[in-house]
Amino acid sequence: MPEQTGQITIKDVSHVMKLLVGSLYGHDPHLAIRELIQNAHDALVDLGGASPDRDKGITIRLWAMDTHPFLEIQDTGLGLSGTEIRENFGKIGDSEKLKRALDKPELIGRFGIGFLSAFIVADHVDVLTKKHDALADGLDGGYWLWSTRDQQNWTLRQLKAKEVTDWAKGSEFHHGTRVRLYFRERYEGANAERIN
Repeated sequence: MPEQTGQITIKDVSHVMKLLVGSLYGHDPHLAIRELIQNAHDALVDLGGASPDRDKGITIRLWAMDTHPFLEIQDTGLGLSGTEIRENFGKIGDSEKLKRALDKPELIGRFGIGFLSAFIVADHVDVLTKKHDALADGLDGGYWLWSTRDQQNWTLRQLKAKEVTDWAKGSEFHHGTRVRLYFRERYEGANAERIN
C-alpha cells in the first residue's frame, strides 16, 4: 500500500471549543470583557498616529432592552478589510500576533486566542468592522459583518450604510470594530450565578 498523507482535522468543533474555552478561561464571564478590551486596545495601537487622539477610544455597551440582550465592545482602531476578516478571523492561534508583539511591545495580545473568550457568554457573536480610510465602494473596503451563531460556522457579508445604521441601532460607526456578544439563555460552569 502506498504511503498516505492527510491533515489533522477536528471532528466535533463545538466540543473542542468548549474544552478550549473552559481550560483557558474557566468560564469566568469577566474574562470575556478583559480579552475583548485587550483586542480593542491593540487595534488602537495598530492605528497609531493615523487618527487624532480625540477619535480614539473603546466603548462598552450593555443592551438589555432587546429580545436578545447583548454586550458590545467597540473600538475606533484600525479595523479590518474584507480580505483580512475573511482570511484571519475565526482562526485560533495566530503565530503572527506574537511576531507583531515582539516588534511592538505596546501590544497586549500575543497568541491569537483572546477572541475565544467571547464563547464563555455567547454562541451568537457578531463583528462589525471597517478599515480606517477604506473606501466604502471599494471591493475590499466598506463595512463588513462577520457572524457566528454556533461557534463553528460563520458568515461574512458587506453592509450598506443603511444596514450599518440599523445594525448599530442608530449609533455612529465610522471605522474600527464592534464585537457584539448575544447572551445565552443558560450558562454552565462555576460562575453561572454571575450571569444568570
